[in-house]
Amino acid sequence: MEGDYIRLEQILRNLLGNAVKYTPDGGQIRVLAGQEESGQEAAATRVVIKIRDSGIGISKELLPRIFDIFTQADQSLDRSEGGLALA
Repeated sequence: MEGDYIRLEQILRNLLGNAVKYTPDGGQIRVLAGQEESGQEAAATRVVIKIRDSGIGISKELLPRIFDIFTQADQSLDRSEGGLALA
């Protein structure tokens, strides 16, 4: 697999951390991982990781900026746990 392992781990930790933080008690968090053909080369595959939860979600307006540094959703939410500000 090609990629910046530190950044990949950081992204996964942030996405899972936010899922845990913003999913209410009794909610669900699902993580699916697998491979699929990338379509770029005959034998090329890519790893696909999907995280789905029943939390408050991210507004459609914020989705294009989800991986921008220091982007946060509604500031009125409890930020006492800190984080890297990935929505």
